[in-house]
Amino acid sequence: LRDTLWLTPYLKRLKEDQGFKMDIEQTSIIAEYLHRHPEKKAEIQKGLDDGRIQVGATYTQPYEELFGGESLIRQLYLGKKWLADNFNGYESDTYYNSDVPGRTLQMSQILAKSGVNNMFVSRHEKGVFNWFSPDNSKVTMFSSGHYIDFYNILGLGSEEGIARMAEWAKKAGFKK
Repeated sequence: LRDTLWLTPYLKRLKEDQGFKMDIEQTSIIAEYLHRHPEKKAEIQKGLDDGRIQVGATYTQPYEELFGGESLIRQLYLGKKWLADNFNGYESDTYYNSDVPGRTLQMSQILAKSGVNNMFVSRHEKGVFNWFSPDNSKVTMFSSGHYIDFYNILGLGSEEGIARMAEWAKKAGFKK
């Protein structure tokens, strides 16, 4: 379903709408898609090069609290390495973990030391935060609140969804 209901239609929209951009949460999604559609690689590369596609730095979205530090580091190592090896050195600086509710104390340290400065989560208070580890490393973390609230906005038509998202961002205290 990620192929037929998500990535293929998004890549089509990327061609048709020059203002459209897309995020792909994790490397394994791209790896799986290219296994099915190797002919789409150049199209994805162009989206990455143009800054219209962004792919998350981890191979999957790990349940942080279930894994030890080495496993979490491997998620970043393998995700970033696969992207760089397959897409002309593409360097992801964002970690997506929108479905998993638990966080580990050291994850911001692991991210920061891996060159990942941004984190997208849900199931936490809405807003933008600096998230610090005990060693004082930090990443900028954005939380959409509970993901169902955010997806309800994304499910609206483009104009209404954008207006609602702008209203939501103002209430959350975001600045231009």
